[in-house]
Amino acid sequence: MDGAAWLDQNGAAFGLCRTYANEGWHFEYFGVAPPTGCPAMYTDAAHDPRLL
Repeated sequence: MDGAAWLDQNGAAFGLCRTYANEGWHFEYFGVAPPTGCPAMYTDAAHDPRLL
């Protein structure tokens, strides 16, 4: 299993979540992820309201 696949399955426990559906390697730290789970992914960076 490669690192990105491992993070997909286990990252939320450490606050690491995939951010964009089209970037399987793009993970970001979300401190609230361990108790609540990862937030929904954006389709891609163009749909990320944090970047507008």
